[in-house]
Amino acid sequence: MYFHDAIIEQDLIPFECSNLMGKKVLVFAPHPDDETLGCGGTLMEHVRYGDEVKIIFLTDGGKGDFAGKFSAESYTDIRRSEAIEACKVLGIDDLEFWDFEDRSLGSSILHFDRVKFCVTEYLPTLIYVTSPLELNPDHRGAANLVWSVIDDCKLECHLAFYEVSTPLQPNSLVDISRVIQDKKQAASCYASQMDPIDYYDLMVSMNRFRSLTIANIGKYAEAFVVMNSERIIGKKLSDYFTLSKYLKPEKGESNPLVSIIVRTQNRTHLLREALESIVRQSYKSIEVVVINDGGCNVDEIVESFKSALNLKLIQLQETRGRSAAANIGLENAKGDLLTFLDDDDIIFPDHIEHLVSGMKAHPEVQLVYSDCVLGLYTFREDGKHDLKEEKKGRFKGIDFNRDRLLQSNFIPIITAMFTRDLIGKSGLLDESLDLFEDWDLWIRMSMHSEFVRLPVITCEYRIFGSRSYDPLPVQMRIYEKYWHLCTPQNLMRWLHTMQVENDALKEQLKKYEDS
Repeated sequence: MYFHDAIIEQDLIPFECSNLMGKKVLVFAPHPDDETLGCGGTLMEHVRYGDEVKIIFLTDGGKGDFAGKFSAESYTDIRRSEAIEACKVLGIDDLEFWDFEDRSLGSSILHFDRVKFCVTEYLPTLIYVTSPLELNPDHRGAANLVWSVIDDCKLECHLAFYEVSTPLQPNSLVDISRVIQDKKQAASCYASQMDPIDYYDLMVSMNRFRSLTIANIGKYAEAFVVMNSERIIGKKLSDYFTLSKYLKPEKGESNPLVSIIVRTQNRTHLLREALESIVRQSYKSIEVVVINDGGCNVDEIVESFKSALNLKLIQLQETRGRSAAANIGLENAKGDLLTFLDDDDIIFPDHIEHLVSGMKAHPEVQLVYSDCVLGLYTFREDGKHDLKEEKKGRFKGIDFNRDRLLQSNFIPIITAMFTRDLIGKSGLLDESLDLFEDWDLWIRMSMHSEFVRLPVITCEYRIFGSRSYDPLPVQMRIYEKYWHLCTPQNLMRWLHTMQVENDALKEQLKKYEDS
């Protein structure tokens, strides 16, 4: 038997150069140096052509000092100064430094909002961003952010993914032979980054290799995957790039099915936003169970997501209440791991991936929870929502303490993931509670398992409008329900915990006053 592969080289890689000039260019560099190492030569060609070029440095690069050569106080300033000098060589002076925390890109809705504002204000026709196949999580996070913003804004533009540490299978090559010496000079400005990894040498080697199929044209090239927005809008990044193809799982390892239970009632535009945030998840082994608790018809919305999600809709003819809706979702879920997303909240692209990784990293526990952003919103007359001024920030972020959990709930329901076995041990939600039902569930679950907090922001817990209820009566019901746990020994531990926390707060306040 004979086998012949009809695919030829030209089907896999360009044999001629692309002309990307004549555009309004916006560059997203996760760290200072990515812009030069990845696409510095092409950016110089844009400048020579007369194109407008703007560079956004997304993070402060503060965790890149692997050799420990610099003080923490000076390191980010050094990287910023190096970036300014490198960009002078590139011929670009329109720079912005956003100083997001290094190795956290995409972990906050604030990142998405800032990218969206920048893109809609600048209106580029060509955006450069790091490849979604890169090794560094910030490089992948930048790709996800930009893709999501283009999809959300329906922006007409071209997107060019560039390579820094991981080769692409490119569809565009740009000859940079005439500017390679200037690119080398720009890269040499990043002296702090050349120990212990000689990025300069690796960059030159990559650019030399990229001339393989255009050797008759030039000796150095940069490679890109260029896509127009028509291929982006309405599509997932994973439709084109799947990092899991390149990861080798441990023997016997698999990705467990995660069931996301979505409770909704008469908030269709919020439901759409919640489901959109699930579509953007980097983790793909997901089923979604939507429980419409006697609200208006959501068939059309749910149907529009069925091509992108493994989705089941359960329509309740009469309102059963929050706890009953959650229980119906749990009873219909098939996943080994379970989590909730109410229609007024959203999860960031790596939310499920972080929680699943946390479960795998801590097999001794059956519940993990992350941190979240708290956003306070008001509704406009058209039913859409506006963010209240200066009312968005980190929500609590408290390590697990069983005694403290008996005092108050510090685990928003959106942040937690737990095993099917744990819900079997603790029982379903108390349907007599339509407030603090999650707090009650956590208390019962904590009697069967320790919890682990993952100190990373992965979602946004949103509150709309002012409270129209008094939480105190329900809070008292929780205390009465678990009063039998308030032994003298427990009370002494609680007092000790409060004392330790008060001392820590006093110490922080003293440091603040001294500074």
